[in-house]
Amino acid sequence: CKGAISVRKPDGAYTLIAGTETGLFRLETSDYSWVDISGPSAPYAVPLNDKWTFQVYGTRLVAHTMGDDAQVYDIEAGGDFADLAGSPPRAKYSMIVGEFLVLMHLENEPDTLQWSGLGDIEEWVPGEKGADKQQLPSGGDIMGGIGDERGGIIIQRSAMRYMQFAPASGYTFTIAIA
Repeated sequence: CKGAISVRKPDGAYTLIAGTETGLFRLETSDYSWVDISGPSAPYAVPLNDKWTFQVYGTRLVAHTMGDDAQVYDIEAGGDFADLAGSPPRAKYSMIVGEFLVLMHLENEPDTLQWSGLGDIEEWVPGEKGADKQQLPSGGDIMGGIGDERGGIIIQRSAMRYMQFAPASGYTFTIAIA
């Protein structure tokens, strides 16, 4: 197992999803078997020191690794994973900040983060619906983050930063050393 998450469906039931180096699976609770729900990009190629990262966005579950394109799963309808539309970058970490999906430690850019459009995790073109990208000037590689409704904390190798939703500033977010 290279990562797992338990998600609550709208009817109150829980679904357990886990990822391996090559696939994504859902636990079938009637007989405790694992059902392959990998998308069309499978088999996946999770790098040796990486894992699946999961984020719940409304009724969708986003799963990603540094070695694969982001995948999306409909929590309510079930079925299989699919490639997340809009060509988001490959990333090691992610967080939800308000109505944005923020991907961090991008492929070949470990000190950079990129966020989706407002309310649209399929919009990744900078300038569209508030989507943008930011390379952090110091602090080293991004090591993770914690998001909430108004902002998020970005954890770097030698710094912590706070990103605050600030559309009145002329930017989607302002980012400062915490």
